[in-house]
Amino acid sequence: MLQHLIQLAAVAARSHPAQTQTGIIPSFSWLPSLAGLIRLGITLLVGEVAAIVVLMRFGLWLRRARVWTLVVGGMQCLIIYAAIWVVHPEHMASAKSSPAWWVSRIFAAILLFVGVRIFDHIAVIPLLTRRGKIRLQRFVHQIVLAIIYIFSFFIFLSWAFGLNINKFLAGSAIISIVLGLALQETLGNFFSGMVMQASSPFNLGDWVSCAGIEGRVVDMTWRAVTLHTLDDNHVLIPNSMIARDRITNYAAPTVATARLITLGIDYASPPDQVRDVLLAALDETPGVIKVPAPMVFLTSFGSSSIEYTLKFWINDPSRLPMIENHVRMLAWYKVRQAGMSFPFPIRTVEMSDSTAHQKAATDRILQGRVATLQKVKLLTPFSAEELSVLASQAAVKIYEDQQMVYKQGDVGNTLMVVAMGRVELSIEGEGGQLHVETLVAGDCFGEFSACLGDARAGTVRALQPTTCLEVPNAALQKVFKGNGAAMEKLCELIAQRHEGRIRLLKELQLSEDDRLANASLNYSMLSRMKKFFNFGP
Repeated sequence: MLQHLIQLAAVAARSHPAQTQTGIIPSFSWLPSLAGLIRLGITLLVGEVAAIVVLMRFGLWLRRARVWTLVVGGMQCLIIYAAIWVVHPEHMASAKSSPAWWVSRIFAAILLFVGVRIFDHIAVIPLLTRRGKIRLQRFVHQIVLAIIYIFSFFIFLSWAFGLNINKFLAGSAIISIVLGLALQETLGNFFSGMVMQASSPFNLGDWVSCAGIEGRVVDMTWRAVTLHTLDDNHVLIPNSMIARDRITNYAAPTVATARLITLGIDYASPPDQVRDVLLAALDETPGVIKVPAPMVFLTSFGSSSIEYTLKFWINDPSRLPMIENHVRMLAWYKVRQAGMSFPFPIRTVEMSDSTAHQKAATDRILQGRVATLQKVKLLTPFSAEELSVLASQAAVKIYEDQQMVYKQGDVGNTLMVVAMGRVELSIEGEGGQLHVETLVAGDCFGEFSACLGDARAGTVRALQPTTCLEVPNAALQKVFKGNGAAMEKLCELIAQRHEGRIRLLKELQLSEDDRLANASLNYSMLSRMKKFFNFGP
């Protein structure tokens, strides 16, 4: 290659004898006369005025394109070159003038460099970045710019020196073939990176899945793409492998990504109720976005259950395992609270009296519920037999950590007893939800709704996995029919508890016209309770 360049220089010297005849140092004939100086000043003045007009007209666009400095430099070169022509037109037009020959080529080289840089800013960079929509990779930009410079250099040699560059290109082709065979895999990665840069299947920061690996794109080079996986590792995937494989970009066309979970519910549960329960679980799951709205489909009838598919959207795929875990856990709690179940195929062979076994299990459960109700201070007026009646009609409700039991203002007619866990009672005030008290195992809440028919006076939320017994007011009514004194005693205990709540509300600086504080202002509590249970006026 070096030999070809030497031969090209020798041919250039022979093709321009003016350089050897007159030399490269200009003679005194190049010194401008008075008239030449006048023409020089006028040319410079006109050129500068024209440059100022152009810059004022297109200055904003030139600054946005980041070519202001390049355009100013190129215009100054043109003005100086035009001034030389005006001062010495006879020398610049002479083919035998060596200084003129060198001046023309030097200025042409400068303008070619400036032109390539301007072309890079206004055409190449917008094309590679799709007008700023994607990030420009430095290695791709450098390679494209190098190719443009090489072609521009060869074109300039051919024009300026009249050189035949075919031999040089032929030698370069042979070298390129050898290098291509030796660096086949490396070049494959490089050109695959070029193709991905042009098509832009993903950008830095996108969450993608490719070649069996899922993670966030943290780096893109001429050789490989680096993914940050859920295992907190950096995995480098060669560009050639990515170009051959299927790419899933979870950030396009939108950051919302749909996910599917399949659950099996027993055949006894109505599908519309199952759908509402599962939608409620999705609605309360952190990380599941509201728009698009989650959906539940009945997908098939299995051998032991009806299959439902939960479809929901998330905007952070890196949190997918935690979100799916939360969806499944909350769905389990919601399904159990609704009295439904997750059946599974099972075959049991028992050689015992199943009726007696079942009765013994039922008695143990009932005894456990009665023991729980006996711990409740509000239920002390009831005997063990009456508590057994309440326990037999009570329903078991299971709540997950931070799950809402009911909201303030909800309609309800049940008394809730905490059997295991802890719940928080809060009331909405001027500054938002205010904590009233924490209830533990043996405490109860919801007595105003169960005994007076009022709406829920506060909001109750589980502070940990909690199990509650839900006693309906129909069970209370059944007990009151046989024990009127129990109603009066219960009314007295509720009134005492009510007074304590009122004092607590005043300490929290809540207004006295609050729903909880006004529960018994208009009527006596006993009269309201009798009227609610249809025991007289």
